[in-house]
Amino acid sequence: MQYKNVNGILKKMSIYFIGNLSTKLLSVLLVPIYAYFVSVAELGEYDYITAVSSVVSPIVYCVIWEAILRYCINNCNTNERDKVISTSIVFAVCMTFVSAVLFLVIFLLGGHSLSLLFILFFSITQGFVSIWQFAARSFGENKWYVISSIIGAATIIGIELLFVVFGRLNCTALCVANLISQILIVVVLEHRINILKKVKIREVDFRLLRKILLFTIPLVINNVSLYLYNSGSKMIIKNYIGAYENGLYSFASKFSMLISLFSTVVSMAVIEEAYSFNSLEEYKTKMSLLITKISKGYLSLVIVALPAIYILYSIAFNKTEYYPSVDYIFLLLAGALFTALSNNFGSAFQVTDNTKYISITTIIGTVCAIAFSLSSVSKIGIVGVLLGGAIGPFVMMMSRAIYAKKTTGLLVSWKLLLGLLIFSVIEYFLLMRMNTLSIYLIILFISTGFVYFINRKDIKVFISNIFGKGK
Repeated sequence: MQYKNVNGILKKMSIYFIGNLSTKLLSVLLVPIYAYFVSVAELGEYDYITAVSSVVSPIVYCVIWEAILRYCINNCNTNERDKVISTSIVFAVCMTFVSAVLFLVIFLLGGHSLSLLFILFFSITQGFVSIWQFAARSFGENKWYVISSIIGAATIIGIELLFVVFGRLNCTALCVANLISQILIVVVLEHRINILKKVKIREVDFRLLRKILLFTIPLVINNVSLYLYNSGSKMIIKNYIGAYENGLYSFASKFSMLISLFSTVVSMAVIEEAYSFNSLEEYKTKMSLLITKISKGYLSLVIVALPAIYILYSIAFNKTEYYPSVDYIFLLLAGALFTALSNNFGSAFQVTDNTKYISITTIIGTVCAIAFSLSSVSKIGIVGVLLGGAIGPFVMMMSRAIYAKKTTGLLVSWKLLLGLLIFSVIEYFLLMRMNTLSIYLIILFISTGFVYFINRKDIKVFISNIFGKGK
């Protein structure tokens, strides 16, 4: 059985891949700039500001942008869409005013900290960038979502290079570059989709706002829980083991971004696809098939990526102090894999407006990850933290799968996925035992052939659609 809307889902995934690739590529391109022109203390302060504002922003604005996507996408009623936009924007402006007053009071009482002001500015700009970007997606302007992301990334690089040439690149300069790029994203998107023209005070509906907040507030808890989950492992390693081990962990964790990049793109496309179905039955039938195929694709990616990364370590990092981190890769990939699968199951809660279950399952996974890591780090060291980082997402994935089946009837082919997971575990133990480049190459060859064999039909459909032969 084939999923019918292949062209549609591929188009969305390719668009979001380009948009997200620009931001991921940005972090790589900026590494030489930071390494040579920014002190460790200045960069640490900048990272602290961005981290805090990434938590503050969704709290202040109650992730109102998720509601814009939920209630505007595929909604042909212009009046209803304008009412959602007006209500959301007016709410965002009010929350901006309230948060600004609170921050200014803290600023005046707390010693006039410049960092606090930047946290306020970042929180506001991040909130409005999210609102405009999600509005662009809901209006079908996915191309401009990508264009604005690329313009924002290019702006940061350009401004920081100017600071390098004409002055000292410090924390303040980094913050200014970020703020300008965020503002430019909003300006570019506003020029295209004209959100402000749709905002009318008389269209503000407080009953609609209540409905919106009931939908989004659980997602706020989800955002905060994810922040704690993503940062918890590094904090535990640094405090209980040491900075050296945390460096190894951080280095190895960069390779799990391979899964994260694809999962972010796929999740965005899956959510939009889920909102397009007219009934719960249609969602159950089509999404069960789609999520099974996507899950098989994720596991296939892990199976091929694992020996490829071992080969890269053997060639590029064999003589460096980072080489021991190669054995961390599998558990880091597993954690990223289970998180990616959890995101797809989460679509069931959003289409049924049961977003509270997203928060509940995220909290369950976060608690399991942190509790296991803390209880085992003194006994088995960093391996305990790595296991916690995989167990937590696994528990989150399974709890979401159970809830999704209960609420929508969503069901995937678990036997197939379990078989692929077992294959990857066997592959991992072989790679750990056989510390030879030639063996790594043989394992990569066998794994690639295996992945092609189990995905041969889907690959043919994918290629035919890419080259315009599919219907």
